Amino acid sequence: MFCVMGIEHWNPWRFAAVHLPHVIIDTSHRLPRGVAGLWRGDRIWLCSTLDRAGRRSVLTHEVWHVRRGEVPPWITEREERTVDDLASRDLIGLEQLIDGLRWSDQEAELAEVLDVDVHTVRCRLKNLTPDEMRL
Repeated sequence: MFCVMGIEHWNPWRFAAVHLPHVIIDTSHRLPRGVAGLWRGDRIWLCSTLDRAGRRSVLTHEVWHVRRGEVPPWITEREERTVDDLASRDLIGLEQLIDGLRWSDQEAELAEVLDVDVHTVRCRLKNLTPDEMRL
């Protein structure tokens, strides 16, 4: 974990090294347009054009796919939403989100402060629970 704003951050690289040592993470290829990451078998590909926050966000998403396993094609969309939610919660704790929102309500600025991509910020905000929204 590393700290931003005095709060420890989720480290997907460390998690993968400890819990998924059989999975190879490849950042050397430019993936097709619209594909930031991909998981197949024992390999995760992260698009070589991603910045550090993008790699961190997309790797967490792909790690969740590995952890949850393959799903039938008819639930792929639902699984993507679930994995987005799980990844955004790993990457942005509620305390971090609250602190970040004190800094900015602009998605791009919030993403920068939280060291994630904008997609992850949007997912975290979209999936706030009623209890979280009361805070």
